[in-house]
Amino acid sequence: MAYQKKGCKGWYGTYRDHTGRVQPVKGDSEEEVELKLAQIKYNKKHRPAANLPPTVSHKTFASILPAYYSSKDFVSTTLSGDGYTLNKYILPILGTVLLKKITTEHIQAVVDACRETKIKNVSINKHLALVKSILNYAYNADLLDKPVRVTLLPDDRDVIYPPTQEEFHAILRHAKPSTFRLAVLSALTGVRPGRKELFSLTWDDVDFNEGILRITSAKKRGIPARFIPLTDQLRGFLAVWRDEDGGQGHIVHYFGRPITKSGWIGWHNTLKRAGITRRLRPYDLRHYFATYTLGNGADLRSVSDMMGHKKPTQTLNTYQHVIPRAKLEAVNMLPTIDYKIPAKPLSPSELTTNKEA
Repeated sequence: MAYQKKGCKGWYGTYRDHTGRVQPVKGDSEEEVELKLAQIKYNKKHRPAANLPPTVSHKTFASILPAYYSSKDFVSTTLSGDGYTLNKYILPILGTVLLKKITTEHIQAVVDACRETKIKNVSINKHLALVKSILNYAYNADLLDKPVRVTLLPDDRDVIYPPTQEEFHAILRHAKPSTFRLAVLSALTGVRPGRKELFSLTWDDVDFNEGILRITSAKKRGIPARFIPLTDQLRGFLAVWRDEDGGQGHIVHYFGRPITKSGWIGWHNTLKRAGITRRLRPYDLRHYFATYTLGNGADLRSVSDMMGHKKPTQTLNTYQHVIPRAKLEAVNMLPTIDYKIPAKPLSPSELTTNKEA
């Protein structure tokens, strides 16, 4: 019988395999799960061999993917991204290779195939991390005698500094309404610009009486929801926008229509009009929020919570270079050295005399 799990998408069912163990079945609808269970029941009675799993020696990399993705609940964005990565970069190399035959040479072949597409090491490492996770699952499931070594490449990601205050003001001067709202909200709240957070905000998420903005966090294993206090400046912007929108619909929109993509075209055109030629992404406005709050001495825990990070250490590791005031306060706590600095540096002969004395 198909059933649903509280808080989980899709439908589930169970059956007992040839060893008597309970095995899960998952589908997008009740009918799909019921159909799978019926097929398994039919096979047990009329085609017993169809329900027997392949022997370990005949399992390929591709054959364990269904079991890997059934082993835990993956969010839809992860499944979509992994599917693209597997089909484009990994399965053409490893798909038909027997698990016990996979070597470091096969891993290198994946790296070489990625490099042919001119992607950076930081992107290749994401693909290698997926391969490593799948192979670790196979090892823990006793499908491999020993782990396959997967070594990540040197990190070559670009360091993109957040916009300066001059650049930020130039963006606002040249932005069209939707991009203007994107920039202000991202910079003043730390919300992630994109469909999952910023573009999903509606006027129901603004509480002018309590002075807060409610943000439902993207599924990044951090805080599920957070509350951002409204500064006087942000409250003023929101009040004007609410009057323009009649207090209905999404806060950031394109002529009343929800924005379903990244908003990159409007952002790129804004940078062009503002004369900003260096690489700058909408996401860097989130870095702008962290940079200036932490750089001006804000409490790390508060900033971490407002950004939706699971732990303050995540915020600290990402933004430790922008906390000069905290570092200055730390070194100023050192005890004073009771030593009078000479009026002029000692000469080599004076140093020798003092040493002999």
